[in-house]
Amino acid sequence: MKNILLAVLSLCLAMSAVAQETGFRKSVEIYGGPVLTTDRGKYVTGLSLTAGYQFTPHLYAGVGGGFRHTRSLFMIEDKVSANDCSIETHYSYGYKYLLPLFGRVQYTFDVFPVKPLLMLDMGYAFNVPFLPDDINELWFCEPAVGAEVGLGGKTALYFYLGVDVQRLQYRFYTTYSQTAYEEEIHRTFYLTLDFKAGLRF
Repeated sequence: MKNILLAVLSLCLAMSAVAQETGFRKSVEIYGGPVLTTDRGKYVTGLSLTAGYQFTPHLYAGVGGGFRHTRSLFMIEDKVSANDCSIETHYSYGYKYLLPLFGRVQYTFDVFPVKPLLMLDMGYAFNVPFLPDDINELWFCEPAVGAEVGLGGKTALYFYLGVDVQRLQYRFYTTYSQTAYEEEIHRTFYLTLDFKAGLRF
């Protein structure tokens, strides 16, 4: 009988420990970093809020949104002289304010007291409406590695280092004279080295 009681008690404690590590989770985080493809951007900073469910002590999935500020390419202008056929290239960078929405999947390794993490964000960055249409960024994908430090209960601090792959749309002008020019929409990518710190609760 004593052995049965000990087994039941151990099972209850194990189930309680798992219950504390699963359930609904929320977090707030800040991030930023330099654009690695420097001919297409300068830097990115932002704030995100996420919410989701911790299905097991290892697996988490959720959604998030926030605010992103970046200085990125929005126009390339080629000036072609009719006299000597010379070409002058001018790059224009704009301060952009974006509203990213994304899904997140995270895997946590069960190592104490610091838990290594693998994370993947995928989503779409919407241009704030009051900016011109030619300043536009599209979907993005960010794989990252990090670590989490528990603060007690469901609260924890976490840190990520990731590479954000952002699709970028910009206008390309070729100016031949004051009245003759061509305009095209170009799409490309730029990479950002992203440092992220957050509080989960």
